[in-house]
Formats: sequence, structure tokens, C-alpha cells
Amino acid sequence: MKYVLLAVVMFILCGVVAVGLKQNSPASKQPKCELVSWDSCGGTITGLVKNISQSEVSYVAIKIRLKDKDGAQIGDTIDNTHNLEAGGVWKFSCPVTVKGCKTFELVELVAR
Repeated sequence: MKYVLLAVVMFILCGVVAVGLKQNSPASKQPKCELVSWDSCGGTITGLVKNISQSEVSYVAIKIRLKDKDGAQIGDTIDNTHNLEAGGVWKFSCPVTVKGCKTFELVELVAR
């Protein structure tokens, strides 16, 4: 009986968590910023992010995964800024501090 009760409680709690995640999912919101361009320049990944919303964005961050020649993840890098005005463009610069980085990919562009 204890195991059945425990299973029911766990099911209810998991259902509540799942519903909460779905309701607060950022995927349901319109994007505030977009990645315009990016490139690698030696030990730095640089590019442009544009605020495509009608209002200032208080925080923007770009997260990039770094990979070696075999495609294995060897690190990551990040840059961020604050108070990007409506229609504004941010020139980001993410340092590459690990050796052997041959490719990179966008992990996340956060704008809030």
C-alpha cells in the first residue's frame, strides 16, 4: 500500500512540474533578438546580435559550444551585454581559450 501511495504522489508531483514547465516555456514567447552574423578570428568568435523587439532588452547572452576536429565538445564560451536598445545591434566577442578548437555551434541566445 505504501508503494502505491508513493507512486501516486510521485505521479502528481511530476505532473505539476511538467505543467509548470510548459506554461513557463520560453519557446512560447516571440524572440527578442536574432543572430545576424558570426565568424571565427583566431582566438575569438565575433558576430552581431540584433534586438528585433520594440523595446529595450535588459540582458542578452550568447553561448557557443567549441568542438575539436572529430566533433567532440572541448569547451564553451559566452559573452553578454545589458540594455540593448530596440532595433539596436550588439557586437559580441567570445574568447576561445582551449586548444584544438576546429568548429563551433550556437548553444543558446538568451534575451530578456
